[in-house]
Order: sequence, then structure tokens, then C-alpha cells
Amino acid sequence: MSSNLESEINSCPAPSCDTFVVLKPNTLGNCVIFGKNSDRPADEVQEVIYVAGCDHPRNSKVQCTYTKLDQVPKTYSVILSKPSWMWGAESGANENGVCIGNEAVFTKMLKDQDNEERLLGCDLVRLGLERSETAKAAKDIIINLVQTIGVGGRVSDEPSLSYLKYDNSFLISDNNEAWILEFAGPYWATQRITSGLRNISNILTIGTEFTEIADGTREHASKMGWWNSSIEEFHFAKAFCQTYSDLEKLDKFAHTRYASGLEMLEEFSKEKNFCISDMISILKDEPSGINMKGAFKTMSSHVSLIRPPNSELASCHWLTGTPNPIFSIFKPFVFTDGANIGASTKSPSFGSEDPAKNIPRFRKRVDRSSPLFEEHVRVYLTCGTKGRDADKWLKEMNTLQASIIKETEEFINDPEKLQMNKGTKKTLFRMAVHKEMVLYSKRTGTPPELFELYGDNSVEEADSASVHFVSLTKNKCSSKRGQDPIICEKLKNGIYVFMRKTKALKIQFTI
Repeated sequence: MSSNLESEINSCPAPSCDTFVVLKPNTLGNCVIFGKNSDRPADEVQEVIYVAGCDHPRNSKVQCTYTKLDQVPKTYSVILSKPSWMWGAESGANENGVCIGNEAVFTKMLKDQDNEERLLGCDLVRLGLERSETAKAAKDIIINLVQTIGVGGRVSDEPSLSYLKYDNSFLISDNNEAWILEFAGPYWATQRITSGLRNISNILTIGTEFTEIADGTREHASKMGWWNSSIEEFHFAKAFCQTYSDLEKLDKFAHTRYASGLEMLEEFSKEKNFCISDMISILKDEPSGINMKGAFKTMSSHVSLIRPPNSELASCHWLTGTPNPIFSIFKPFVFTDGANIGASTKSPSFGSEDPAKNIPRFRKRVDRSSPLFEEHVRVYLTCGTKGRDADKWLKEMNTLQASIIKETEEFINDPEKLQMNKGTKKTLFRMAVHKEMVLYSKRTGTPPELFELYGDNSVEEADSASVHFVSLTKNKCSSKRGQDPIICEKLKNGIYVFMRKTKALKIQFTI
């Protein structure tokens, strides 16, 4: 990408994202590998959360970002990468191996759409994941929700972006296939992919080779003069794509990213051994703009490795929860009963004071930084992205990342280890976060402000579920978050005693 175009894009106040999938026979072990960069406003915190599946009472409701829906009888466990102010997610995966990524697309239908609060595209990602057993089922769920509920509402808590609205496209995959689902208002088209590779950016990509199309789509395009059936085959993207004058730079940039992403997918998979490290490399690419800089930047990244049907090995999902994948750690998560990712990637709750929930909304901004995000930014400000300090930091990050990938792959590729070490499965993500936080503390030269506690005994056993962190001060520490303070006394060998009311708990951890 030219420096002039990159400079233009850095000042362009509009969203960008990229989502990828590689299927057999292009992958190592015939897995499906999904990847997404979530490009959002540069000051928006993205959190990583785990939500366990459960059965729901009859007539129960689910509160999405703006609107309340009838809940389904059963929801599946999900791991989500999401903007911290909303209910929905930019991307995620569920226990059945379904992965979904969402993109903003700009179509000719937008000028006639109001922005009444309904469902957001990110809400549709989460609903699709929580309710689906397959990619096809998730696709059908999203279509039905758009047709029955509709899409609308503020897409950012940033006041300067209150004008912004867009349609949505989705890349949905499971262990067998992938679906592209693209919307232009109420009209949509799908494309099924059973082998090879595919990517989407902020443009419509489905042309003449669609698998399904909404009723009335051709008729509407013909009526509006966007398609002449007598001289050309119907092309969904050509008929409905819109390039507004103030978004021309974005449109040009989206095509550049889409083409560059496709080229990299083809290059990395030409030997038919595409792996998670290849997907991570693509997400880190800055020259193409896939790793986005500027007013909108890559705020979190996600890679999933989904095993073939009937495999004894574990699928694994890798998420950062921090900006810029070059200077972030992809941390592994495996679905298992009792999974516990900790609270380091969770933003604080503001309850009834949350400006995203109060009406009128977004009258003020609040600090939604998760503990991990906070530490990441502190190191980012200390070391920067260029120069000797940045190079040293990057080397340390790459060493840690390689170590985590190696250890995790040895674990998830060994059926015996998976069976014997169920506790490790529960805390894979949490342990990786801890290692990342320790590395950050070494780079800043001071003890970390916050450390999450974990071990064979959990903090919850001391009746302190609301307290997850302690602030270290020499040999004593007390809780920074939580309503009921805990007093912590350091004994020896990393043993800390936590006193709460009449209960005591010993936990060992290493700094």
C-alpha cells in the first residue's frame, strides 16, 4: 500500500475489519482455521469473556445491547471478543466449533434506513454463537433475526461517531464448512464454502456465485435501476455496493485489504499446511492495512483452530484482548466444563450508572479498561513501537508467544494429556494472561499494579467472588476492586494469606 493511501486511511473516520477462513485441503491436519482483526475506535476497550451455556426457563428474555428478545430454551458456551460497552461481540466461537466474524459494509440501502434501536451486527454474532450447533444453523438464525427484529442503533459510544451506520456481512465457519452472509438492508445473499479459503473486508464480496438470495432482491435491484436483467447476470455486490463521496478512501482501502488478504491466504496455504501461526502472521500485517492504524485501529484479534469431525484432539481458540497484534499475545482457550478465564480481560461493570444503558445514552465517557488492557497500554506508552526499547519488548513478546504456542500445541495434540490434565484445560487462557502480565511488569520496571490470583484453591473458596485482584505493596496487599476488602499477608515462598471476615485462604503464586 502506498504511503499516501495509508496516510489518507489513518485520518478516515470509518470502520474497518478483516475476517479469514482456511479449510481443507489447505490446512495442516485438515482443520478449519478462522481469523479476525477487530478494528474499532482507537480509544474503545475490547474485552474477552467466557459465557457458559445453560438451559433457560420458559418465557425468559435476553437483554441485548438495546433490545430485549425471547430467550431460547438452551444456549451454548461461547468465548467472545467484544467492545466492552455493548452486549454483542465482534467475533467469537462456541463449544460446537462454530466461529463468527462481523464486518461493516456500506450499501445503497443505507440512505433509506432509520437508526432506531434494534439489534446490532455484533448482537447477531453473539446470538448466532449462543444458539447454533453448525455454521448453517447460525446463518439461518441471523437471517431470521434480521427479518423479524431488524438492525439499528448507535454502533459506537464515541460521540463524534453518532452519525455512523452500516449494513453487515458475516463469515461463519464450523468444522466442516463456511458461509458468507451479506446484507444490504433487508436483502441478503449467502455463499457456501466447503474447501479452500475465503476472506471478507468492508465491502460486499458475493457476486454471481451465490448459494441463496433473499426473495425480492433481484426485483428491487431492477426497480431501482441497479441491474438490467436483459444485458447482464445478477451480481449482488455490483448491484448493492455504495461508495459515498466521503467514504471513497475507505472503499479503496477495503478493496486493497481484501485483495492483500486473499493473496496472503493463497501464499501461506500453497503447501497445504496452513496453521495458526500463518493466520497470526496475516493478522499482524501492517503494510496491507489488515493490522489497522489510525482513528480506527486493530483493538483485538482472534484465531480459532477447529478440528475435523470425530477428532480426539482439542480445538483451540486464541484471543488477544489488546490492541495491535504485533505487540499482543494470542492466548489459548479450550472449551471444557468449568472453564475459567479469570477476570483480567473483563472490563469493570458500571451497573445502573453505565452511560450505554442510561437514557439518553452516551452522555459521558467512562474508563472501561480491563486490567490486561491497562497493563498493555502502560508498556505501550513506556516502550513505544519503534526504537531499541520497542525492539527489545517485541523480541520478548515473540519469545513468550512462541513458548505459549509450543506448550499449547503439545497439550492439545496429545489425547492422553487432554484426558489426564483437565485442570490445565480449564485455565489455559488464564495462565497465559498471567505470563503476559508478568512480562509487562518487567518491561515497566515496577511491580504490576494488578495481579490475578489463581491456584489449586480459588479466591471464591474464601467467599470473595467479587474480589479478583490485589494491589501489591511490599509484603502486604489489599484489594483494589470489590466491595468487601481483603487483607493479604505475605508469609514465605510466595504464600499469601487472605483474610475475609472469619475465613482465611492460602494461595501460592509467582511474580
